[in-house]
Amino acid sequence: MSAVTTSEADSSLRATQRPLKDGYLSDPSLTLATFASTCTLDSNLPLTCSVSAGQATKKVAGLHRMAGGTAGAGIEDNNNANSNLEQACSGDTLLESLVACFGVTLRAVATGLVIQIHSSSIRVQGDLDFRGTMSVRNLDGSSVPISFRRVQLDVELDTDPQVGDKIDTLVRLSKKYRVVLQTISNGTKVDINVETL
Repeated sequence: MSAVTTSEADSSLRATQRPLKDGYLSDPSLTLATFASTCTLDSNLPLTCSVSAGQATKKVAGLHRMAGGTAGAGIEDNNNANSNLEQACSGDTLLESLVACFGVTLRAVATGLVIQIHSSSIRVQGDLDFRGTMSVRNLDGSSVPISFRRVQLDVELDTDPQVGDKIDTLVRLSKKYRVVLQTISNGTKVDINVETL
């Protein structure tokens, strides 16, 4: 297979994105995708959580199919033949980071509070409107935010019955000390340094 030049890749991407952008402009309902990631907590592996699609192997990041690439699949897109399930898009990776950080933090806080967590699960999903990242405006001409509209974590905890009111403390402290959530929620400034070689 011959290498694709930057110019060829650019032309191909523009050709792929043009009908997507046109469709997004005429029908904003086409622009939403829901991303999801899940982590499971195993009582035999303290201070860890297993993230869906996240094993200790190299991941290839790619442009999501709703932006003209082949990577990533929202939860409703799992049977889409155009999605490359071996590539993760940044939306998938962001949600995996959120759920993994919450899972590990929850385990650490539970350990500190002497709460035994049995097999439990944490699921995160978020809704992303692709118009923003593809510079497609609303029908009224206003811009569309370049971010997830909503992110939700659902936690199912299997603990010992005598834990009682410690659960509220567990959740509160897990939210407070979750680095990824705090970074996103507080709008941490990200500096970008580019060096040309």
